[in-house]
Amino acid sequence: MPPGPSGVHLPKGGRIVRIFTSRATDLAALAVNAGDYTSQPDSDVAPLCDWPAPPDGFRIRVYDLARYLATDGPRIQPRVFRCTNLMVNVFAPWHDRRDPASLSPHWHEDFEQASLGLQGHFIHHIRYPWGSDSTRWQADEHIACTSPSVAIIPPPPSIRRKMWARARPGWSISSLRPVPISPCGQASS
Repeated sequence: MPPGPSGVHLPKGGRIVRIFTSRATDLAALAVNAGDYTSQPDSDVAPLCDWPAPPDGFRIRVYDLARYLATDGPRIQPRVFRCTNLMVNVFAPWHDRRDPASLSPHWHEDFEQASLGLQGHFIHHIRYPWGSDSTRWQADEHIACTSPSVAIIPPPPSIRRKMWARARPGWSISSLRPVPISPCGQASS
């Protein structure tokens, strides 16, 4: 959707998901967790930076996910959609349990991941990195989510980010990585 007020109506029914960043302050104020948007920003989360404007301008775009996902295809077949300041990674519905011996642990260096569940039950396993100060260690979390739900998965605490920032500048190993931003605020190539 282009910036500004908007609404959606489905005359024949169906499911629609609208995702907004915290910049939509009017909507953030209506959220169940509105208090999270009025407190100090998390120092482990980089501020939102705009990517270049769409080449063909701001306009309404509609994506029929059935055209992008092969329901009989592999379990992980990410399809990434992006707008000016966020990315959405859509996965096809899963019809069986994921092999516990074949998971994909990863982290996001400086941004939160919102994991949207539209159908089914999920367990998000969150492991916090350890530094040399054992008083800051946190136990693993195993968060069970039914659908519909949104789980916000935080980046590692700053102690970990500081340890790795020089080893992997400008990118993270993840399916929702942001476009690397150069010091002048332009998208890097």
